[in-house]
Amino acid sequence: MFVSLGLNRFKGKRVLEVKGLEPRVDSPSWSLMAWVRLQENGGANILRKPLGKSLAERELSCWAWYVGFPSTRFDFGAHDFRGGDSTAMQESISANSSDGADGLLHNVALVVTTSNITFYLDAKVQVHQICI
Repeated sequence: MFVSLGLNRFKGKRVLEVKGLEPRVDSPSWSLMAWVRLQENGGANILRKPLGKSLAERELSCWAWYVGFPSTRFDFGAHDFRGGDSTAMQESISANSSDGADGLLHNVALVVTTSNITFYLDAKVQVHQICI
């Protein structure tokens, strides 16, 4: 499914609801792409599904795609670890790069398959992580 929402400028967090769009990260393969302009040494979640609304849960993500400083990453798994030690509640795959946090407009993409996660910046691979 491809959804184009046009060009928007966000001054802060915004809840995005598109009728009929139900993003799922448990599909065998999928991709996300966005155009972003981050402040120098800044960063933001492109999309994020929080674990819950309670104090203990709202900082954790069922899944989240973060771009910018200190490193671009994909977080997942908190929904599988309810309760217990918060340091083990979430997995992260990191690009170990914040190249997009320079104040310029960039195209960022995340491609996930059953065995790989690949981060792109301006159509160039930032990192290709094998996750078997």
